[in-house]
Amino acid sequence: MQITKPGGLKQYLLTLPKNYAENLVSRNIQSLIVAFDFGLVAFPKENARSEAGLLEFLAADSRFKRFFAKPAREIP
Repeated sequence: MQITKPGGLKQYLLTLPKNYAENLVSRNIQSLIVAFDFGLVAFPKENARSEAGLLEFLAADSRFKRFFAKPAREIP
């Protein structure tokens, strides 16, 4: 969703599915890690280890880059 602020600046909001958001709240998780490269994914950020592990996984697995690089019609 796009919101235009009084000074003309544009702000974009990300809306989470209700069940996912409620699950995060029930686990006292207040931050997400958002990764994007022609696609967008969000993961709970429980601690510094979760962020480091996610970054290592994304860097090691080139399938994510191929997935986001291909047009949707080419993905099996």
